[in-house]
Amino acid sequence: ALAEGLAKGITGKSIHWYQKAQEWKTIFITYHPDGSPLINSSNWFHNDPWLTVNMIETNTHKDKVSNAIINDLKKQPLKPTILGEGHYEGIGSKETDTVSALDVRRQAYQSFFSGGAGFTYGAYYNLKGNGPLFSPSNNWETLLSMEGARQMQYLRTFLEDEKWWEWQSSPEIIIDGHGVGAQEKLAVRTTSKKLVYFADTTPGLIDDTGVQSASWYSTETGKTIPILIPEDSVYRLPDQLKDGILIMQIVQGQ
Repeated sequence: ALAEGLAKGITGKSIHWYQKAQEWKTIFITYHPDGSPLINSSNWFHNDPWLTVNMIETNTHKDKVSNAIINDLKKQPLKPTILGEGHYEGIGSKETDTVSALDVRRQAYQSFFSGGAGFTYGAYYNLKGNGPLFSPSNNWETLLSMEGARQMQYLRTFLEDEKWWEWQSSPEIIIDGHGVGAQEKLAVRTTSKKLVYFADTTPGLIDDTGVQSASWYSTETGKTIPILIPEDSVYRLPDQLKDGILIMQIVQGQ
């Protein structure tokens, strides 16, 4: 009924939800699930012709982001999946930010490095009690200046500069020190680079075969920090970073 009503309102045609009609290609439709991180739109509607992309809600389950996205991408036919609702920056109380900007960045970057096609930022309250962002009241606009919200601009810049839509998931790049849950490291490759997201400060043994140069991308500032390639292939975040992206320029074909 949900999809059929939208189709009727937008196209003026009566289309059954199970029909493989051309009209579905003219409407972007997804479904917001209930917050169980591994029970998403794909569980119920993945094979329905009206579903354009899958949606995931992890909410408080910050350690389930990559698992939820990877599970969706295993299904056939392949459909994009997005993290439509993660945990909210500032949630917990009006006095204490229990969900930090680091938590937000981890959810965002793990979404894309897992193969996700989108991420939605959310904020609850700031330290002055303004919010929440999802309610059009109580000075909600001020939450757009929260640390995590401001840092989303660097996410967009990085993704566009590195052409994230061309990324290939490459978990084999991380040899040791993978991390788990919210601290999980994730790796992708392009035709000219290997990219590894470090969600925390633990070191990682990385396959840097064919690497010509390396640098760190700061998810907090959007700045790049050149580094020397370590002889033991163990990479560590610079002291000033809490998370970051290892960018390795490689010889073509490596």
